Amino acid sequence: MTKTLEPKLTKVESIGHMNLPNAILKALEEYFQSTLSFKSNANAPKVILWEPTAQDVVKYYWHNLQGSLIALRKPQPYHPCLDYVTFLNQPCRFQDIKIALERKPAHLFWKVGPYLGDFQMRRLLHHETLNVIELTEKESTILEYLCQSPNHSIDRDTLLKHIWKYTAELTTHTLETHIYRLRQKLSPYENLLITTETGYMLVL
Repeated sequence: MTKTLEPKLTKVESIGHMNLPNAILKALEEYFQSTLSFKSNANAPKVILWEPTAQDVVKYYWHNLQGSLIALRKPQPYHPCLDYVTFLNQPCRFQDIKIALERKPAHLFWKVGPYLGDFQMRRLLHHETLNVIELTEKESTILEYLCQSPNHSIDRDTLLKHIWKYTAELTTHTLETHIYRLRQKLSPYENLLITTETGYMLVL
């Protein structure tokens, strides 16, 4: 059996960094170059930040849609967008940074018009205003399912089967009620979610 070697991190840019002071950046590069290995997933980039703002977090995910963020300093005031950043305790060692990068789970977002959709946390983040919309479990599941086939109509029966497993007590009125509430939350962008002859479609 061939042993798979972990990829060696040769530059801190292999992880990514944002606004780190030059002295810290240089020290990180030297540390990781001397580290034997680092568990890194190219499909889920990991980024080190200095003191991120909510705008920094949303901007990163708007352009990348996935990845892990850790930071060395926590800004004030608090904003829900900062929930996506792991803030290290101070003082911290480079070993702490390495461990955090290895353990930090990746977040995955979908673009829903001007929003970033996080269906695991059940919320939408406006990428400009930073407004946060909280979703119910069913609302989140509906949007996530529609996001997988944007600009295509999904018929009502398919949605009922997927979201509610289509028990005998359910009617299309149940689905219509949830769609109506979703449109209210998406206002003034409610036209992102339209009614078709057979079901509903997310226009992206």
